[in-house]
Amino acid sequence: MIIGYRRVSGKLPLTADENGARGTWLEKRRAFIASLETRGHTLKYLSEPTANSEAVGYRKQTYETCDLLILEFGGNNLLFHKKAWSETFEIINQHQGRIIFLCDDPDLPFLWKQLPNEDYSRWTCAVNAEKLEPTRLKLQIPSAAKIVDTPFHALLEPRPFRDGEKATAIYFGRPNGRLKAITPYLQSGMVSVAGKDTEWNDKTIHIATPPQQKERSDWYRQWRACFAMYDGKHEATGWRTGRAYHALLAGIPVAAPRGSSALNWAWQLDSPKDLADLLKKTTEERKKIQEEQVQAVKTDFPYAELEI
Repeated sequence: MIIGYRRVSGKLPLTADENGARGTWLEKRRAFIASLETRGHTLKYLSEPTANSEAVGYRKQTYETCDLLILEFGGNNLLFHKKAWSETFEIINQHQGRIIFLCDDPDLPFLWKQLPNEDYSRWTCAVNAEKLEPTRLKLQIPSAAKIVDTPFHALLEPRPFRDGEKATAIYFGRPNGRLKAITPYLQSGMVSVAGKDTEWNDKTIHIATPPQQKERSDWYRQWRACFAMYDGKHEATGWRTGRAYHALLAGIPVAAPRGSSALNWAWQLDSPKDLADLLKKTTEERKKIQEEQVQAVKTDFPYAELEI
């Protein structure tokens, strides 16, 4: 097929050498595109490439008739991204065939209400979540659209186990909606935090600088484990919290508070004592746990359901 590919807003990073710690969806996009090309499809990029991508030859193309239009999630605040979304809507109106919307962040759904006359029966929403009907409700996906559980981590290859030299578990992210649950673990001294100082606003916590996304896999491998958290939306939808899977595939075991079906493969935590039990295990024991977790999340990518 000829596939038109557009990020709904923002420039499109396509190389292994891209800047940015958050929001670039780099590894999964590159793996997804490579898998489509392996299956014989031709991609036409309808977004402006990043400077690094442009330097190696990627160019934005104008829309021409294609068999399938794939739209990748992105910033959906029209105050900041109005021009980009207007162009996205124009491409949708030009395209006469099927559309797939890729969504790997439940906080960045499509702006469905901006297209009240759209035929959503031609749409498939590829969401990284196990609970499809709760996801449809949370993301306000039109009833006519098809929704498919799409485990994007299935496109990535796991790295071998690494016995990190830092004896704590690493939490990478914001405290929003999670602070109450995280606090006992922070107080235990067993969890290190990476993120933005301005988001945490807590002078008692040392906030490590997060890595560039292209360096994230090596960065995770410094720690003994990953401490993964989820908010109410992730729990309700069974959303596969991305950083838990990134850390696991980077080669370290993952621990998470009990309650999320999408993280039931992780080392289950009811209290800081459970995290201590994991961190105190021998290298061989943690290696076995990490390898078992990798097997637990192993799955196929749903090409057939997405009809690609």
